[in-house]
Amino acid sequence: MKGATASNNATPTNSSVGPTTYLQKMTQTDYMAGGFQYKDEVIEFIPHAEGFVKSEKGSYVYYFNYTDHLGNVRVTYTDDGSGTPYVVEESNYYPFGLKHRGYNEPDQNLQDWGNILTTYSSLNHKYKYNGKEFQDELGLNMYDYGARNYDAAIGRWMNIDPLAELSRRWSPYTYAKNNPMFFIDPDGMLDTSFIQELWDKSSNNTTWTNNNDGSFSGKDNDEEDSETTEDSENNDGDPKKNGSSKSSNKSSNKTVLNWFDKNISPALWDTAENEETELENVLILYTHGNQQYIVGPNGEKIYNAKQLNAILSKSSTKWAEFLKNGGKFTLVLKSCKTGHQYGEDDPKSNQNVARKFSKINGLTVIAPTGYFVGTSYLWGLFTTQHIDDPEGVNQWNAYYNNKRIKQFND
Repeated sequence: MKGATASNNATPTNSSVGPTTYLQKMTQTDYMAGGFQYKDEVIEFIPHAEGFVKSEKGSYVYYFNYTDHLGNVRVTYTDDGSGTPYVVEESNYYPFGLKHRGYNEPDQNLQDWGNILTTYSSLNHKYKYNGKEFQDELGLNMYDYGARNYDAAIGRWMNIDPLAELSRRWSPYTYAKNNPMFFIDPDGMLDTSFIQELWDKSSNNTTWTNNNDGSFSGKDNDEEDSETTEDSENNDGDPKKNGSSKSSNKSSNKTVLNWFDKNISPALWDTAENEETELENVLILYTHGNQQYIVGPNGEKIYNAKQLNAILSKSSTKWAEFLKNGGKFTLVLKSCKTGHQYGEDDPKSNQNVARKFSKINGLTVIAPTGYFVGTSYLWGLFTTQHIDDPEGVNQWNAYYNNKRIKQFND
């Protein structure tokens, strides 16, 4: 990928017949596969696992980065020629990414590395906050995240979120849910959390151990390390026995099914995982949806009772028993607007997906009229949920035999 940029070095040109003008030097940057970067068709640097190799005066110098849990480059150092590490640059940041100035700039008089020095970096190496490239051309001073550009001075994106529909409660310009100490946004589309990943990859969530292979193990302070096994057939299907703090999906004999995608809707996923009920003949289903359909466990759209029956027969033991034994059964849909009630005389009233599901003999379907909202606190330890009805009425509707039989408040 190529990009033309204007450098910060402007050359004044005097004219006897007019005001002083400035000529901007244009440079061409080529971003190659693997992170190789060329400037004006000359290699500028080559990335490696712990930093980068920079071309300097016909030779190559290895630089190493110390990064924090958010991917921020905090220290860049190299060998001073005698085997002693030499700190080239130290970088400290305000929470939203603006770099501290005035006290952590490198001492440029200690050694001349033959680089073009700028006010932002003694190396002119612009990958800093979150490991992203700082774009100071034309004084824009923004970070390039791929899908969007980020202004660390105001803590906001300069472009609308391409996945805004997945985060309706947040402004499409909000960075990292306004919590940049916990979340990062790897590509400018969807925020993630290293701390949440650590939590999820730990077994009992009290003491964490880095396994140095991208995974974590954990134990309670008063317990021995939990044993793990590679044989999934010997652990009764319980992910906790495989070193995971939470299951990715409720087992089929439970009364709660969680079809949310954890990477896309972490708060809703946590909310579903914390749901418990001891009611018999009740199945609670968490998933995305609207008036016309709900989203299945593999992303498929479920529009009618036949499709729902086919999927639940395979994924829920309780549902299979209901179909086999008959009787009464209740399905609670915790899915946005699946119970939205059109007017009884409205020709669209029969499009309500909860009403369609209630055509199954003996089944009562309870569904919300508005948006289902789940909020997660302390990495999923505590969650809350409510119905946000845009019409100002928090209601649930209950359907049986293709008719609404009851409505009640949240």
